[in-house]
Amino acid sequence: MPLAAAESDTLWAVIPAAWHIDHVFVLVAPGAPEAALLERAGLVPGARREHAGQGTANVCFCFANAYLELLFITNEAQLRSPPVATTRLWERSRWRESGASPFGVCLRGPGDPPVPTSQYAAPFLPQGHSIPIATDEDSPLAPMLFFAAFPPAPPPEFANPQRLIRITIETPVVPAWYREVSREVPMLELVPSGHHSMSIEVDHSHGRRLTLESLPLTINW
Repeated sequence: MPLAAAESDTLWAVIPAAWHIDHVFVLVAPGAPEAALLERAGLVPGARREHAGQGTANVCFCFANAYLELLFITNEAQLRSPPVATTRLWERSRWRESGASPFGVCLRGPGDPPVPTSQYAAPFLPQGHSIPIATDEDSPLAPMLFFAAFPPAPPPEFANPQRLIRITIETPVVPAWYREVSREVPMLELVPSGHHSMSIEVDHSHGRRLTLESLPLTINW
């Protein structure tokens, strides 16, 4: 999910002339134990933030142009409360049982979002701010698509120097919004599949491949 105003120092891109990926998330176990596996592989973790009132927290791994967010539950009651329930994050957090997609994609760009959206007044945002969430596909079986709510800031010192160059998500449901987004953001590819998985490719690859056994996530770098 987007970082709150107090976290805006962990964003780095210049306001773009075209839409691009701000970050992607994957829902992980409480406390994000998977972060240690990424660290051992050589990736540097950045901010760790709690989303007050939403019942989630994160660990972020920042790259030169986007970041990977490991998102996890801290308070089930908040996550299932009426304002937050509209995000379907509760179903997504139980993806092993529910079959929902554990993935989300956040885009940043100029003007209004390129697809229909609804406004999510996230509890951790300042009053009057909200997060646009795509409404072209309501099924939690599809990845969540939403749009950055705050302007970016300079890159953090802890950012990994590589750039993300391709993100491929396998999904049982390819949402309607993908047709438009694929034209705007060609580095994002959604592939019809009987299962959920995400593959992240970075530039200057050294032929290394990290597959997390506890998550349907692979990083090629």
